[in-house]
Amino acid sequence: MGSIVSALLILSLLPIQPARTALLSRVGAAVNRCLQTSDPSICRRALIELEALQRAAERASRYPCQTQALGLGADMLMQAEQVDRRASTSELLRSLQRECGGL
Repeated sequence: MGSIVSALLILSLLPIQPARTALLSRVGAAVNRCLQTSDPSICRRALIELEALQRAAERASRYPCQTQALGLGADMLMQAEQVDRRASTSELLRSLQRECGGL
């Protein structure tokens, strides 16, 4: 009986990890597109993805991840306004990926 419950618990958690990994992948792709184009609509999409990530981080009490996401969001706003933030944003994105891994 205990092994069945354990197996069901593990199976119920399996879909969560790909979804979390997908969120971080979407954030990375959106941020990189914003950096490449500085298009305000593309940068807005990056902000939406970052907002989803920072809310997930807050729910999981992953405050360093949440802080990185908020900082990266500020960089996306600056990039959309044509202020070149590529160097600092690239470094911040790498830091975000470390802090938010598995979220």
